[in-house]
Amino acid sequence: MGHDATSLEDSMCEAYRAANAQLRKEGPVAAPRLSAFKPRATAPYRWTAYEGGALTLYALRQKVGEADFQRIERAWVREHHDGVAGTADFIRLAGRVTGRDLGPFLRSWLHAEKVPAMPGHEDWRS
Repeated sequence: MGHDATSLEDSMCEAYRAANAQLRKEGPVAAPRLSAFKPRATAPYRWTAYEGGALTLYALRQKVGEADFQRIERAWVREHHDGVAGTADFIRLAGRVTGRDLGPFLRSWLHAEKVPAMPGHEDWRS
């Protein structure tokens, strides 16, 4: 890593700290308030789509561990390449791959008006 490189953990911590302000401004990751975007066409390119989604995936990785997270990623690509799938499909796949009910956890991140606690990082504050 170069001297300007930032670790994934540092990047996610920074995104986590900014998350509540962004959620208040734009709405939940999976259901942004279109009225918050001027022009509305910018909605798919804002915090909710990029940093909010990345933060949700990082939280999932912290919850299930690196090995299960990689299994989820690989299964997602294998099963949905050249296809169309949505959030509910991802939640079902993550649960099937890990053998755990991850629906409540993922929905708490995707539909949050206030950022949930980050697994494994109880010291992080938003």
